[in-house]
Amino acid sequence: MLVVNPLNRITIHEIMEDEWFSVDLPDYLKHSAMVEDRVLTTDDIDEDVIFALSSTMGYSRDEIIEAIKIGKVPETEEILDSYELM
Repeated sequence: MLVVNPLNRITIHEIMEDEWFSVDLPDYLKHSAMVEDRVLTTDDIDEDVIFALSSTMGYSRDEIIEAIKIGKVPETEEILDSYELM
């Protein structure tokens, strides 16, 4: 978690699956199936978010849009997590 490079850092999904994280976890923090099932589409594209990710994280616009089109798979997880957090 303390790794500077976000591409080498543990993902939110990996943290939530960790045994340590789930001990005595309140219900409101438990991972919802609704969040996992949500799929971004090209209609969801926010150019301001794409610009921010490009500027701060170094992703190209094409990489971000391609990640949105493909959906959440291991190769796009970091980009989509970053996009959803913005």
